[in-house]
Amino acid sequence: INSANIGNGGVMYVMGGTIRNCLFDHVYADIGGGAGIAMRMDGEGLVSNCVFRSCSATGPNVGDGGCAALYVIKGTVADCRIYGNSVRGGCAGVYMGGGTMLNSLIYDNVATNCYSQTDGGAGLRMADGTVRNCTITRNRTLYDPEGRGFSGVQMSKGTLTNCVVYGNIGGDLRKTGGKAVYCCFGQDVEGDGNLNADPRFANPAAKDFTLNATSPCVGAGGSGDDMGYQQLTEAQKTAPAIGFSADKTFACGASAEFTFTASGVNGAGTDYVWDFGDGSEAGAGVEVTHAYAP
Repeated sequence: INSANIGNGGVMYVMGGTIRNCLFDHVYADIGGGAGIAMRMDGEGLVSNCVFRSCSATGPNVGDGGCAALYVIKGTVADCRIYGNSVRGGCAGVYMGGGTMLNSLIYDNVATNCYSQTDGGAGLRMADGTVRNCTITRNRTLYDPEGRGFSGVQMSKGTLTNCVVYGNIGGDLRKTGGKAVYCCFGQDVEGDGNLNADPRFANPAAKDFTLNATSPCVGAGGSGDDMGYQQLTEAQKTAPAIGFSADKTFACGASAEFTFTASGVNGAGTDYVWDFGDGSEAGAGVEVTHAYAP
């Protein structure tokens, strides 16, 4: 998908549903910028196994808050690659104002003329949300004499966990709030399980940023998981199968009890969260039981 567009939302404005296996390539805005030139997510949707590359918001009026590739307020981004995007004064890679990003790779994005200490930069801007098992590397800022921009991650709120943030030209992390735990950086970062170490990527020259078998990040994440992005097999890319069962008959006025099950794997560090649709507390796990009141 490629297009020239001006304003918020860019090519795609997501309020729900599923977008899978898509390529957003050379999406461009020359003036006006806006939030998410390639995609903006404002609803509880899922974007899975997509690539955002060579998108740019580099016109004279883009300014703070603009984002070249992906702008997330709600929803889930999983198993995506965001690379080679560029911006003038905003965020080149991903802006997270909420939602969740899982097992994704953000690299080789470039930001120039960073006007703002909060929004201008190359890799990932976290104003809120959750980012888990992602790798952010080789992002850079240019023409930033006052040091306002960030190269790797700019974080003011939210949670960063099981991630590798390393080798960003201009710094890996600028943190004014939020929580970073069980991550690997090229600098000392306070938080449980954080490392200051070379993650030993398998073959960065060939853009393979998975972990070498000797990496200190292997098994060093929360619950003994590996840190960072993990290349999925075709079987792992398959969506989990969801089912339910219940007794066929219920006494008049009694609650109806259902058992919900999930099977299959979709990504690193998979979590299952069940919304029962009746305002009750969400369930968790591969199998849950819930009773619906009459």
